[in-house]
Amino acid sequence: MVGMDQAWLVPAVPAVAFVILALVTFTGFPLPRKGDFIGVGAAIIAFILMLFVAGDLFWYPVEGDNKTRAAPDVMVVVGRPKGHRGSYMQWLEDDIAPKVVFEILSPGNRSTEMFRKGLFYEHHGVEEYYLYDPDENELSGWKRDGARLVEIAQLDGWVSPRLGVRFELGADRMRLFGPDGRIFASYAELAQEHDE
Repeated sequence: MVGMDQAWLVPAVPAVAFVILALVTFTGFPLPRKGDFIGVGAAIIAFILMLFVAGDLFWYPVEGDNKTRAAPDVMVVVGRPKGHRGSYMQWLEDDIAPKVVFEILSPGNRSTEMFRKGLFYEHHGVEEYYLYDPDENELSGWKRDGARLVEIAQLDGWVSPRLGVRFELGADRMRLFGPDGRIFASYAELAQEHDE
């Protein structure tokens, strides 16, 4: 259950969706098949908070080491302001690591690459790591327990401790629900509402 001290984090997931959609719109890269599962309903709220959300941006956790890096599909950094960055250099950001990371599998991803990324996230302080395969509608997740990221046994119905959203795997796609129980609308659903 999300406490009031964490309630301001609720807009993070829709903001993540906004970043993905913005990247798709401005770069021309297509969304993964069935990739509109993350809603964008509360994205504007996230932009007035101290919340940095980025997609496919290099994260350098160690000053002076340009080889230690990762580019998560989406990362959420709590306590850092929004704004353009060419990369996320952690030592210039009050040494704050991303708290939540999402990876969305695509046909080009290899299991060794995803395993290596998981170790990187574990070593560099990520609190929650989610891996979604939209083609198979499979979600995996890990949460921090001390120095380790520990696999979350059951993710259908899981509530993110940091973001306060609930994950549900339907027959064909994942859906996200806010702490109030309302489903986050997909981009297609929002566009349809707008057209009506």
